[in-house]
Amino acid sequence: MDEWIPSPDDRVSALAEYKQLGRWRTGAANIEGRFRKQWGEARLHLYEKGLVVTAPGSEWVYHWESTSVLQHLSTLNGRMRDATYTLIGADGAALTVGRGLPAMLPRQLVEYGGTSHTRGPAVVYEAAWGPEIQKGVANAQWPLMTARLRRNETLTFGRVALDRDGVTDGRETVSWSAIGKVRTSDGRVHFDDARGRGLLLISASHILNLHLFLALVDWLRA
Repeated sequence: MDEWIPSPDDRVSALAEYKQLGRWRTGAANIEGRFRKQWGEARLHLYEKGLVVTAPGSEWVYHWESTSVLQHLSTLNGRMRDATYTLIGADGAALTVGRGLPAMLPRQLVEYGGTSHTRGPAVVYEAAWGPEIQKGVANAQWPLMTARLRRNETLTFGRVALDRDGVTDGRETVSWSAIGKVRTSDGRVHFDDARGRGLLLISASHILNLHLFLALVDWLRA
């Protein structure tokens, strides 16, 4: 198993400084095995304000304030086995990292606002860096998203949307007043009434910026 990266090299540090990503936080390496041949010494580096992924001949930079992230988790006996995180930048360039499957399909790319897609390195330790990506995006975009909701705008997160009145998956719409509990289980987000009866069920892998979405749901229900 690969070890955590102690620090980025000078080239990555210079790139992060140029892109104004702030302080370096942590990193991870490409998995040993079948993906090693294609991606070699690929690296993922987390910064305060974004992410850098490097591979032989390639590099990607994403800023939290302008990035959408889609996660797909695979579990075994209730524990995460592997995962993929697909990052979509402001320019529509999508990059999938992590050991899990599947990568993004062409129709999904268009649906989620992407224009191109790269199935990137199978970076290890998804349970450590994956949630940090979600948190970074949520923290950076929270002020703008709440301001838009105060202006009575509708926010779309992949296959689900919300506004000040309620949440919809495009087929069913549920008002906030009807929802008694929101919970996540088995890779899904459940919206239940006060008696625990299901009102709406959405796969978490279909929700862009999942942590931000759930935080806004709590804010709107408060």
